[in-house]
Amino acid sequence: MNTISTIAKLSAAALLSTCVSMANAGERISDFSLVDAKGRFFQLSRHANQEAIVVLAQDGGRDVRKAAKDIAELTAQFEGQPVEFVMLDSTGNSDKAALRKAAEKAGIELRILIDDTQLVAEELGMTRALEVAILDPKAKEVVYRGALNDRFAEGKKARRASEHYAADALNAILANQDITTPSLASNGDAIDFSANRGADHEKALRERRKPIL
Repeated sequence: MNTISTIAKLSAAALLSTCVSMANAGERISDFSLVDAKGRFFQLSRHANQEAIVVLAQDGGRDVRKAAKDIAELTAQFEGQPVEFVMLDSTGNSDKAALRKAAEKAGIELRILIDDTQLVAEELGMTRALEVAILDPKAKEVVYRGALNDRFAEGKKARRASEHYAADALNAILANQDITTPSLASNGDAIDFSANRGADHEKALRERRKPIL
């Protein structure tokens, strides 16, 4: 019985360690390119002058509207730093005018990248609205993935943010330190990937996941 208890404790500790160190996994990604809601081209490697690209998943719903102030505060905190913020719309809605209008209504001023095939969201491992992926554009790696803060983290019920996961990760990056921020999943609405399932979609996803030489 004691042996089983010890194994359970070690397993739990290993799981927690994985959760905390997930941000440092350095998951390689492709040099993806997308068009934003204003028709402008974005390619990851063209932003190699930045230390970090912060990608926030958005679905145009209530979660993003509720987080508008938090997003504005985060971007203001790193103004003037080599950090770029973008939103990723993977809802399949390619109506640029509608996306711009929804963002304006929510008070969101960030560039919105249109991921209508949902391939980029899948590659970055983003599955819920308000999930954050922080990318190293030089190494083409995901260095952090998780909730924006504890207002929007799974299992949390904070009315006012006191744990700033994305900000802590960015501070570590800019200080050239290891990211030790726990990677908690977002509690935002799940992104519906069902529309783009199929042989062509899976083939395209495999192509993106090929090793980068």
